[in-house]
Amino acid sequence: SPMVDEKGEVIGVLGIARDITQRRALEERVRLMQYCIDQATLSIFWANEEGRMVYANQSACRSLGYTLEEMMQLMINDVDPMVSLKAWKEQWEMLKITKVSHFESLHRKKMGEVFPVEIYTNYIKEEGIEIVVGFVEDISKRKASKIALEQSEKLLKESQAIAKIGSWELDLSSNALVWTDEVYRIFGIDQHKFPASYEAFLHVIHPDDRERVNEAFITSLKDKTPYDLVHKLLVNGEVKYVHERCKTEYASDGRPLRSVGTVHDVTDEYELASKIDYLVNHDSLTNLPNRFLITQRLEQLLHQGKRDHKKHLAVCFIDLDNFKYVNDAYDHSVGDEILKEVASRLLDQYAERGILARFGGDEFILVLESFSEASEVAMVAHEIVELLRKPFNVFEQFHQVSASVGISLYPEDASNANDLIKFSDAAMH
Repeated sequence: SPMVDEKGEVIGVLGIARDITQRRALEERVRLMQYCIDQATLSIFWANEEGRMVYANQSACRSLGYTLEEMMQLMINDVDPMVSLKAWKEQWEMLKITKVSHFESLHRKKMGEVFPVEIYTNYIKEEGIEIVVGFVEDISKRKASKIALEQSEKLLKESQAIAKIGSWELDLSSNALVWTDEVYRIFGIDQHKFPASYEAFLHVIHPDDRERVNEAFITSLKDKTPYDLVHKLLVNGEVKYVHERCKTEYASDGRPLRSVGTVHDVTDEYELASKIDYLVNHDSLTNLPNRFLITQRLEQLLHQGKRDHKKHLAVCFIDLDNFKYVNDAYDHSVGDEILKEVASRLLDQYAERGILARFGGDEFILVLESFSEASEVAMVAHEIVELLRKPFNVFEQFHQVSASVGISLYPEDASNANDLIKFSDAAMH
């Protein structure tokens, strides 16, 4: 201010200087802090006790489509449809105690679109001012990814259950083993009670196959080759068949790192294949081996005989006499019952001494192993004739048939299955 003398003339100026460096620094710091808050990627909201928005950064305004002036007119329930003003009051009182909270909710844009958010809140009280600061992240993409992953996992579980194929992964450095749900189902193990382990796997393998399967895995690690095998399981007393495949990844120094594999429940396929094999190799009426199977088994026995040079075999070719007359004169069901009874009588008498087969039509073959002299075989042939001479009671009516038996011997008559059968057939005539 000016300084004057007694005459009122200005003789000087009086001034006071104040250092405002600290204030300027503080103002700059506040400005920088405000800039950082506005530029933050997270949405930041301030709300008071009544639930009114008192501040929102630029990210918050952009996320909802409002201007800052519009945001200042909103209440908490305008932004979060999951929170009523009454609920906000309860949350406010709780935050005064806990100071912080973390939860997921929904936010509503200006145009009405709702999207999921994750919220961290802090209660702040400073110089008589109380506010809640919310840090909000849009988790739409995370939710979409989670849903897609859950759908993918569900589809995988359903696909594995339909295909009856489970998968597993073994970390060989930590020995941590992971099974999918289908592996647990196939193994008959409750995953909530028993964790996946190699020991649990070995335990469910059928004792007949346990050593073979364990050796296959050890060999695959040693030789650095995948393994592929079918083996049996024994699950709660039930025999299952599984087809297993496995491959292992190795480090540059050759150390095994990770094994992955699949377990395919092929029990149904195996049983179907067994049924087909049975039908192909057995007579459907008598359930006896048919001509294909008896020829095969006879060749196997001959192969063993040639190895030990001591084995003797006899082929008894049995032909039913008068059967054609009975079969033609009566219903074919009568003939079928007679054939089944022939098979039953012969099995009762000779099942432990040899192999009985239906060769076709009214012809049967009995392969004998347990005899020391040809006369014993001749005696068996006589027994068969007498056995089949007895009347057959079919549908409360007796029918009479007889039998002729031809014999061929190994090694005296032939050394292969087809010739032995041919010669025994010829011996009847």
